[in-house]
Amino acid sequence: MSAAGSLLILKGIDTATHDGVKTMLSLHFVKTSYLPRDVVDSFRLLLARRTDIDYGDFSEGTFEEASDSIKKAREFMTLVEQALARLRNEILTL
Repeated sequence: MSAAGSLLILKGIDTATHDGVKTMLSLHFVKTSYLPRDVVDSFRLLLARRTDIDYGDFSEGTFEEASDSIKKAREFMTLVEQALARLRNEILTL
C-alpha cells in the first residue's frame, strides 16, 4: 500500500482511501504503461486478503495464500521500483 501511495505522491496525487489508490494507480500508471495491467489485479487481491485477515471475524489465511501473497508482493515491489526508475529518468531529462 505504501509503495503504491508513494508512486501516486510523485505524480502529485493524494488519495484518502484504498479504493482511491487502486483507481489512481490504474489511471496514472497502468493506462500510461508504467505498470502492467495485472499489477492492479495483484494489488486488489493482496488488499482483499489483508482486509479479510485484519478485519474479518474468525478469518484465517492458509499457508498457500500467505506464500502466494509474499510472491505477489515481491513482484509488485519490483514493478514499483522499475516504475520509479522510469519516472526518475523522465524527471531528470526535463
